[in-house]
Amino acid sequence: AQDKQHQQLELADEEQQHALALVRRGEFRHALQIAEGILEVRKQLLGPGHRETANSLDLLGSISQELGDNRQAVEVMRQALDIRLNLLG
Repeated sequence: AQDKQHQQLELADEEQQHALALVRRGEFRHALQIAEGILEVRKQLLGPGHRETANSLDLLGSISQELGDNRQAVEVMRQALDIRLNLLG
């Protein structure tokens, strides 16, 4: 089971690189779909308060901002900040 989780997390890391490449090409809608999937995998496997989950929220927020969805961007970036503040104690 742990090997499968490790593989899923590695795939999420690869998908994040793919999403970032799509962002650089201006393909924000496709990148958003991928970023949403990455977030779900990391939430499920690492938990909602993990540093990598916060990174996924930041990516989702940046893409949302590029698409003009400022409400979504602020909401998820605030969640990422809350996670980081909790981790710092």
